Amino acid sequence: MAQTSTGLEVRYHVLTDDGTDLRGMSDESYVAKADRDPRIRKLRRWFTSLCHDPASGLIYCGQTHRDGEILHAFDPATVAFEDLGYSTEAEPNEMKVHRGLWLDPDRRALYFGVATLSSTPDLIEAPGGKLVRYDIEARRFETVGIPLQGNYIQGTNYDAKRQLMYAFLEPSLSFAVWSIAEGRLVRVHCMGSIVHVSDLDDAGGVWGTWSSRHKFFRYDPDADRFEFPEGCVLPTAMQAAGKMYAGAGPVDCLINGGDGFLYVASALGELYRLDPRTHGVAYLGRPLPCNRLPAIRVADDGLIYGVGGDDNATTVFRYNRDTRGFEILGPLQADDGTVCFRPHDMVILGATAYIAETDTPQRSGYLWECRW
Repeated sequence: MAQTSTGLEVRYHVLTDDGTDLRGMSDESYVAKADRDPRIRKLRRWFTSLCHDPASGLIYCGQTHRDGEILHAFDPATVAFEDLGYSTEAEPNEMKVHRGLWLDPDRRALYFGVATLSSTPDLIEAPGGKLVRYDIEARRFETVGIPLQGNYIQGTNYDAKRQLMYAFLEPSLSFAVWSIAEGRLVRVHCMGSIVHVSDLDDAGGVWGTWSSRHKFFRYDPDADRFEFPEGCVLPTAMQAAGKMYAGAGPVDCLINGGDGFLYVASALGELYRLDPRTHGVAYLGRPLPCNRLPAIRVADDGLIYGVGGDDNATTVFRYNRDTRGFEILGPLQADDGTVCFRPHDMVILGATAYIAETDTPQRSGYLWECRW
């Protein structure tokens, strides 16, 4: 049973705004409309991936933007955004950092992959989405590699120790391994399923899903080997598949909990615990009475915070692993009545969360801030 709290302070930060009504419009139709309307093309954007840099205090914001203006730095102290200039690097199909924006503090670099909104016919001869390194000090982008021609990158993981990047690709539902150290593609395989975002376990294995049954696989980078553990699947995998978008698997978010376990949020809004050693999957609960749970994070207080919901029902909660209890912190609604339409990612700084908003049909997405 979830307990309910009150007093969540909520506000939002606007980078650029466009109020064109896009309800019912597909990605491909949006691109065509933006190409006809310079205002939409310039001002319409959504926030999709977030990453905090403790050294500078900045929050890096990956976004969706027709012209490839997809990476900004946000300063919480001044509440100002700075465009980092990826639009000068982008080819026409590169339009978003969907999920996965990773900081390497020692190398002072960000790593991410680039996704698209283009239709399949437009991707046949397209180069494919880049894996990208951004040098924070030099303020320079570098293409790490392109895993698969004609495919773009829905999600990434970055392994600083092994200097590997992992990519989850659309439209082929493939999983790729790229060696940064060797500058080459290690392998790429069509898996028949795709996760929204994943993580590494304590031994460096990366997890994803495969087949139309959406079972879990584990890739072992040290042995360069796939593992397909028997019976390792979310109990509601089939019901949760396709909720995020057509063809998507059931995993909305998967994180390393820092306690030896992986925590998995399903697109039905459920929370599970996955043991990477025994491959057991334990149901922890469904904190919200709605679909989507795209962002869960472990905070400094040891609690797991999450933000979920859809269609203006976005809510923040936390989960205590000791008591196995959920606490609802409150909805993402500002004092002026504006409501977060759909969350996509989150970072937590002390008692404050910053939340990316995406897919808003009647305005641009905002960067939300809430305090408890």
